[in-house]
Amino acid sequence: MNNSNTLGKTRLKHNRELGVIPEHGFMRIDQVLSVIPESKTTFYAGIKEGRRPASVKLSARSSAWRCEDIRKLVAELGAES
Repeated sequence: MNNSNTLGKTRLKHNRELGVIPEHGFMRIDQVLSVIPESKTTFYAGIKEGRRPASVKLSARSSAWRCEDIRKLVAELGAES
């Protein structure tokens, strides 16, 4: 995978940016964890416990999260601090 740094934002393949919540659509786990400061293991444990939003299956081997759900989670986490 060839990452490049453009204006301080890291781009992944398929033109996904880290640290940015798109206005609509879906986010993959790498994008989600770039705005939620926790490990993948902790995030998945939070899903199991009901503290984090569940993913949506896009295909048999692909899952993503609704941008709206992640935006709401960020707002809730901000309100807690």
